[in-house]
Amino acid sequence: MVDEKFPYGMNAVIANFTVESPEVYLEDPKIGIRLAYIGNLLENEIKGDADLNGRIAYQAEEGVFYLRDFEIVGFSINQTDFSQQEILKAAIESIVNNCLDDHPIHRLNQAEFKEKLGKLLLREIRVRGENLILVLGP
Repeated sequence: MVDEKFPYGMNAVIANFTVESPEVYLEDPKIGIRLAYIGNLLENEIKGDADLNGRIAYQAEEGVFYLRDFEIVGFSINQTDFSQQEILKAAIESIVNNCLDDHPIHRLNQAEFKEKLGKLLLREIRVRGENLILVLGP
C-alpha cells in the first residue's frame, strides 16, 4: 500500500522535491524505507538516495496500521560539495512523513475472524529481525 503514494512531490519557495521508488524493509527494532529523491534546493539540482527508519502505529478504533516518525539513517547525494545537506535531510524527512502519516498500510478486515479477533486483542507491535510481532492480550 506504500507504493500507492509514490512518486510524491512537494513544492516550496526555495525547494521542489520528488521522492520515489520506495522499498520497505523490517530491521529490528524499526521499520525502514529506502527511496530515491530528485529536486531543486536553492537553485541546485540534486538527486540521490535516502534510507529512513520509522515505526508502525496502530489505531485500535479504526483497526488500521500506519507508518510514522521517519528519520534519515542513511543518505547519498550526487554533489560532493553540497553545503545544505542538513536542510535537504530535513526536507526529505518532512516529505516522507507528510506522505505516509495519514495513509493506512493495512486495515483489518472485520469479515475475517482472525483479523476481527486481532482488532479486539492487539496490544503491541514490534519488529524483531525481519519479522513483525503482534502481541495480543486481554
